[in-house]
Amino acid sequence: MQIKRARFISGRFITTRTYLPLGKYILHTAYSSTGKYPDKLQWLDTYLDTPEMKSIDKILDQNPDIICFSMYVWSAPYMVKIAQYLRDRAPNAVFIAGGADIRHQTHEQYMQDHPWFDYVIYGAGEDAFVKLIDLLFEQKTTDLDLLNVPNLIYRNKKGHAVKTRHEVYKGTAFSDVSPWLLHEHEVRKDAAYITDVCKSELHAAWEPDRGCPYKCSFCDWGYGLHNKVTKKKYRFEQELELFKQLDAHIHITAANVGMFPEDIDYMTYIYTLGIKHNEPSWAKNHKNRVKEIWQKQIDITGQLSAFTSLQSINQTVLDNIDRPCMPWTEVKSLLLDFRKQGHKVEFYPEIIVGLPGETVETWDHMMHEFIDMFPLQWLRQYEWVVLPNSPGGSQEYQERLKMDVRSTRNPHASSHVVKDFTGLSCEKVMHLLNRDQDDLFSGVTDALWGSYSNGVVDKLYMAIAAGTIAYLANRYNQNPKVVKKLYDSLKPKMLARARLDADMFSGYYQRYGQMTSFVLDQGKLYNYAIFWPSEAGLKLLSSVKA
Repeated sequence: MQIKRARFISGRFITTRTYLPLGKYILHTAYSSTGKYPDKLQWLDTYLDTPEMKSIDKILDQNPDIICFSMYVWSAPYMVKIAQYLRDRAPNAVFIAGGADIRHQTHEQYMQDHPWFDYVIYGAGEDAFVKLIDLLFEQKTTDLDLLNVPNLIYRNKKGHAVKTRHEVYKGTAFSDVSPWLLHEHEVRKDAAYITDVCKSELHAAWEPDRGCPYKCSFCDWGYGLHNKVTKKKYRFEQELELFKQLDAHIHITAANVGMFPEDIDYMTYIYTLGIKHNEPSWAKNHKNRVKEIWQKQIDITGQLSAFTSLQSINQTVLDNIDRPCMPWTEVKSLLLDFRKQGHKVEFYPEIIVGLPGETVETWDHMMHEFIDMFPLQWLRQYEWVVLPNSPGGSQEYQERLKMDVRSTRNPHASSHVVKDFTGLSCEKVMHLLNRDQDDLFSGVTDALWGSYSNGVVDKLYMAIAAGTIAYLANRYNQNPKVVKKLYDSLKPKMLARARLDADMFSGYYQRYGQMTSFVLDQGKLYNYAIFWPSEAGLKLLSSVKA
């Protein structure tokens, strides 16, 4: 096979249509820098008009020889759907998948479940991608050839999945060359498409370094493979100036901003240029550098927006999840000191619900700490999703902490949830509501009863049902038969119980304000927000009628 044209399908762009496809720029940079045939490889456009399947045919119009898929928790379902669709229509193209969602620990099963992928790259992909493309150009795809490619999963002639050795990528293509500046023409073209055609705000994931030295149980930052950090060696100013020119909102992907002295410089430059950005994840054990960066933010912008990835403030919980962290008392003291100096301080904590060792009492204490000490502008709250490549995904860890982990019923998810949560997410409900009418009834009832069978207590189940029905009631005029059938099929006692529960929800709303997502029941914490579409909140639940 003669290859020439490569197409990279960006998971972030497919799911949001707002992110510049950094993965394409990274792989393009790696092959341009170290590949044998850079002049022979033509990179096709990344973007699509819409993530709907009807637009995927535009990929075929460009006649690609290689199609690359970025697989992440949020994008994997879409990538799988696109790959399935394209496989029959592009039988001779080479399909390469990579990303954090690759389940390399069970690679045989992964290849069996994803038969449309010819090659899968796990871990950092630059070196593997370059070597694989070289072999494809040279038409060398025997075991003898492919076994020399690190971080690769492929099928041998007998159809068996083979995983090659893992290597931590330390190549100069990442550290010495800016993919944004090397391919600035592509970046500007993609940016114009997002802003002018998609009419979306432009976002960019920015990597000042890669990796994390820690092994937090909930995280798969290093794909569950290593705990190394690679720093970029080139200066950052020109990249940031490009983002400013494009009016891009950047998301700093470094896991521990403040770990290196240079972090102070680039954060200062971000504040100075006034670049739109999300406050990053701060270094866990570098209090003085973080304090200096926060002071720079105050000096330049006149206020402090402190986003803190706490996960919990209870030390037993932090020990259970192997989480190094600046103690909450120090974080609180630092923020209060800034406030006492007369500065405006906005506090944005990030927490995870369902962590081992968290109790009603510890949770209640944490909520009071947040609310009593600071006017809370925002709370980023997650349920613990057990990612397969994370330390928490191992059987040994789960047995040691007596965890009961069950598969989610959400067909879009590629992970598992702790038993305290059903896995019926807002995305799942919305997906069901947007399906064809014929599938609506069976889909919603299956999701509801599926949640019940996953071990959720009656009270939570009834709240889920009430929230879903309340949303459907708003669509009654469009789908009267379907909604009536759903109403009739669900037991009246569920709605009666849900109406009683509404008083409890209202009480938590009055007490916690923004903490309405979390409700206590029988000594367990439940996140109700993930089960409702946004339109089916407290107001709809309290007014739902049988």
